[in-house]
Amino acid sequence: IYTAHFALEEAHIAVPQAIITGTGLGCLVDSEKFLELLLENNESYLTPTSFIQSTHNTVGGQIALHLGCKGYNFTYVHQNSSFESALLDGFLQIKAEEVENALIGGIDEVGKTTIINQQVAELVNTADTVFEKGINTGEGATFFVLDQHQTQTSYAELVDIHISNTKTKTSLVDFLKQNSLTAKDIDLVFVGSCDLPVDQQY
Repeated sequence: IYTAHFALEEAHIAVPQAIITGTGLGCLVDSEKFLELLLENNESYLTPTSFIQSTHNTVGGQIALHLGCKGYNFTYVHQNSSFESALLDGFLQIKAEEVENALIGGIDEVGKTTIINQQVAELVNTADTVFEKGINTGEGATFFVLDQHQTQTSYAELVDIHISNTKTKTSLVDFLKQNSLTAKDIDLVFVGSCDLPVDQQY
């Protein structure tokens, strides 16, 4: 909520016309709490609070309640491309002039129990070991505002989006060509990688 509020404050927008979030695992810590209580109480006498707070759209809903926003509110849960899907939705909403502005966010948290279980299954790397199919995990929240118009607080222009499940030079060259650009026009490329141990990832 704080991150969303900070982004809106920077954009000088009190209430956005849309809130679009992306999350891979949702509110994982609350999910773990609910499941642990389920086991501890033999599936009896459970309060619904942890379950309610564990749903993937909790963050988008809480932000909307906090701001009194009754506009378009959607959460994408597309595993590794959740944030990208939220960004694409916001981009299309702006391009189609369905909304003038949209609050876009990505949220994920790491649950201790889940991560330990995934490390035992060799699906998540440890600080010491990189498994063959292991990935590195991280948690955090980021929000920014997309707007139809450039303002004094604008950081950049979002020109195009392409989501691909392959990381190839050809894919990047084709994407640049679609936007009348070449590799010489690019100053910086960010690439996420899970091939390094956690302590060497950055």
